[in-house]
Amino acid sequence: MDLKENYKTDEKKTQTVGDRIRSLRGYLSLSRREFCFKHSIPEPTLRAWELSLTSITPRYLQKLLKAFEQENILCSFEWIMKGEGTAPLFASEVISNELKEYEAQMTSSLDNPILLESAVFQRRNPDSIVINISDKSMLPLYEDGDYVGGLKVSLTSIQSGSPYIIVLPDGMQVVRVLHKGSSKSLYTLECSNPQAKSRMPNATNVEIKDAYRIVWHRKN
Repeated sequence: MDLKENYKTDEKKTQTVGDRIRSLRGYLSLSRREFCFKHSIPEPTLRAWELSLTSITPRYLQKLLKAFEQENILCSFEWIMKGEGTAPLFASEVISNELKEYEAQMTSSLDNPILLESAVFQRRNPDSIVINISDKSMLPLYEDGDYVGGLKVSLTSIQSGSPYIIVLPDGMQVVRVLHKGSSKSLYTLECSNPQAKSRMPNATNVEIKDAYRIVWHRKN
């Protein structure tokens, strides 16, 4: 079930951050109490967010996005905070339904189930990217040959210490753990396996063009 069309026809109910959080949780078969208990979020805190009584901090927003992701809903930082960017969607259901449609349409070049799923992921998410890991620099998170997909985020919303798909100014694409650098426009790119040989080893205070929060991972 794609939520995008639902939100287009219900914009008046999702005008604030609290509205969007409340409406998104409403698509789950969980009460507020059940949702909070399951994801270790204080119920009064979630209620305050949903009613716009208090603002949600970036740290707690990441926790909330992770909770929705565990419920199989993909949602971006930008959509929650501004109502912009990629609309929320039920990842597995969307992919499962469209895989059935694509199986009869795709050419033999996409006979690989992972490539087929990758095509669906990117079709459903215009601001997304999928890359194939080509070395051992991100072990044990990602192995050589794995596929990872991400949703584009604003550079100001990057969470230091988390892995992202990075696009450098020269167009090079890598997966690295990101840390904030010495200024707002600079970042440190870190391999989770610094012993591995890589065309792009650890780098300090570099500019990046785009960053994508990893939400999809498949082993080859």
